[in-house]
Amino acid sequence: MTFGTDMLRIVNKTNLSMDVFTRATILKLGKKLDTRSPVGDPKYWSPNTPVPEGYVGGRFRANWQYGFGSAPTGTIDAIDAGGSATQARITAGVMASPTVGLHYLVNNLDYAKDIENGTGSPRQAPKGVVALSVLEMSA
Repeated sequence: MTFGTDMLRIVNKTNLSMDVFTRATILKLGKKLDTRSPVGDPKYWSPNTPVPEGYVGGRFRANWQYGFGSAPTGTIDAIDAGGSATQARITAGVMASPTVGLHYLVNNLDYAKDIENGTGSPRQAPKGVVALSVLEMSA
């Protein structure tokens, strides 16, 4: 079975429109990525790592971006430890975009690959963020 066939089967089984199903799926994945994202917490850092003055975690979480048709580039200069602003921004983008086409959820921070590989935040996200979220979505 292909992903498209699986989507049609779910849509037919639940009586959802393809638009509702598509938007709900993207929003659910966006929320999983956001909530699974580690928020810098010095208690998890190596013992001799100094905490920068005024440090507040949440930059990684704030950098989840939604794009339609092409992947967003660049980073966002923001902190969002709770994730609500990030999820609101993703929701606004999803709701304003067509449902048919390519949808992207990306994090362009230079350490995003390290977090995904389990080396960037091994105590908070030892198995990454994206792969686990996608795996949960396909279960």
